[in-house]
Amino acid sequence: MKCEVAVIGGGVIGLSCAWRLAQRGIKVLLLERGELAREASWTAGGMIAPGCELLHHPGDEDLAMSRFCFHSRDLYADFATELFDFTGINVELSLAGVKSTFIDWRTPGILLLGEKNQTLEWSSKTEYFDVSTLPYLSPQTHQRPALWLPDEGQVDNRKLTLALAQAARQSGVQIWEDAPVRNIVCENEKISHIESAAGKVHAEKVLLCAGAWSGQIGGIPESCKPPIRPVAGQMLALRPGAKIDRVIYVKPDTYLIPRRDGRLVLGSSVEETGFQKITTTEHAERKWRDAVEVIPALQDSEIVEHWCGFRPTAPDGLPIMGKSEIENLYIATGHHRNGILMTPATAELITEHLIHNAPIDTAFSPLRFAETAISVMSS
Repeated sequence: MKCEVAVIGGGVIGLSCAWRLAQRGIKVLLLERGELAREASWTAGGMIAPGCELLHHPGDEDLAMSRFCFHSRDLYADFATELFDFTGINVELSLAGVKSTFIDWRTPGILLLGEKNQTLEWSSKTEYFDVSTLPYLSPQTHQRPALWLPDEGQVDNRKLTLALAQAARQSGVQIWEDAPVRNIVCENEKISHIESAAGKVHAEKVLLCAGAWSGQIGGIPESCKPPIRPVAGQMLALRPGAKIDRVIYVKPDTYLIPRRDGRLVLGSSVEETGFQKITTTEHAERKWRDAVEVIPALQDSEIVEHWCGFRPTAPDGLPIMGKSEIENLYIATGHHRNGILMTPATAELITEHLIHNAPIDTAFSPLRFAETAISVMSS
């Protein structure tokens, strides 16, 4: 099999990049080790919340990560509309200013609840919020500071994956599922070909988007492998008795996300378990208690799903994007907890990078880890 670009990995990052490349007339083959988008992309919460991340890291407004996240959020309305027009799949984007073809009972925006006596930093992107105006919140929350982030929101990440898969196929991307890459053969610092379970692939360029498995691909020199590890996260879905009309963000590991179909998604643990997917009764009970503390009416809610996924995480927590030391190997991985949020901007950036060599901020460069290693060795 010959192609111009071989994309390794069929999550939202790989699918969106493949789709955008195909739209530009590039012949693309996508190889997925299992079933399309059933790892981090399927198990995520789907929040579009750059402001929530920023509020936990005061002073980061000018960093590359913050700029990139806010840029991607601003792309989402057009991104979702284009997907719907092209595929007919509504990704149920809940974001301020988004015009929808269906009635959505949810309120766009995110309510951020601080801890009692905590000072939340107000900015031009937030508003103070009187939690007593929401009758389903417990009286205890009235003692806590709260901010309203009107420009944040969510997307149904599972519907997003389905839309991206269909868009890629309709645009001419050839997709091989159940085709794990067994080895990448390099000759003279360039990839000669890819050996997969489905056959041999010759590609002019290779884009590595394998999520938590990005560092596990055989044949890539150790100095060029992205240093990605899996960070596990358990999540729950409830069938609540009360209608929760907006996303409520309590802290990085506790948030409540109402889906349009009535389910309430609760996230999420942060666990270093390697590649072991573990769901525990202890976690389910703890998250359920956290939710009931904020919304007492959830006391009698039924748990309808409990799952675990892996966040692809780099040592510094930033995504890894751009050209590697290998001449025709490009990387787009390591999006950690913000892969869904960063999907539109990543696809835009990587497409321009592969076609026109558009620059990518050095904060995201795959070369930053090699430079760190050299610095440590020489000190």
